[in-house]
Amino acid sequence: MVRTTRTRDRALRYTDIEPQQAQFVRVTGVAGTDTPVTELELYAADVDTFENDPVFGVPRGWTDALNATTTDVDLGGFESRRSLRLFDNYTDQVAKITKPAPDRTRQVTTFELGSSEWNYRGQFVFDVLGRSGDSRTVRWHFLLTPGAYPAPGSTGTPAKPTLQAWNGSRWLLVGTLDQLIEPHTWRTVTVDATPATATVTIGGQTFTTSTTYQPATALAGVAFTSAGTGVTSTTWFLDDVRIGDR
Repeated sequence: MVRTTRTRDRALRYTDIEPQQAQFVRVTGVAGTDTPVTELELYAADVDTFENDPVFGVPRGWTDALNATTTDVDLGGFESRRSLRLFDNYTDQVAKITKPAPDRTRQVTTFELGSSEWNYRGQFVFDVLGRSGDSRTVRWHFLLTPGAYPAPGSTGTPAKPTLQAWNGSRWLLVGTLDQLIEPHTWRTVTVDATPATATVTIGGQTFTTSTTYQPATALAGVAFTSAGTGVTSTTWFLDDVRIGDR
């Protein structure tokens, strides 16, 4: 509960409250007095929904951003207005962004992943960051290929999506998804990782791997990137990003 008396604000006031699951919010005041609340917004304490971040700006708490901003256009958010957009429209750049997190021996990252209508030409990279001593590393380096339908008029079958992991010299197949990563839809991705193993769940399918990239004794955040500079007009959307230890 938040109480306030004789306040007048000409800008938003931010107040931390005890996190709890709720469906409704009630605003009450002393009997016989007015309670002029013109705007009230609540945000999740442990998940990035991007609803409280400025459109076309880098969301708070995120770093190393390039061609990645909050947006409320195109796909919008997952059951909300806003999301994080990675827009790669260049042959000499990628779209990327990092979310640091405290060091953990187990890190569970969950996010909603969406794509634009032309994404069959592009791929998506997501990393579990690590730490080895004072050095920041990339412990798990994953590549998601969304799959593709055959060309119009072709009798071929759709190319199924694949998940691969980088071992420092080449990509190794982790698993093949049953369904295409359809444009303009959302799919839940969970990465449950320790320094030794990682389990990735995409749309209900689960894959486990021990193919690691760089040394790490602890895990410390995630990074998202459009894959490569050869393909342009690739757009990925992220929403409801949560990083914890379970």
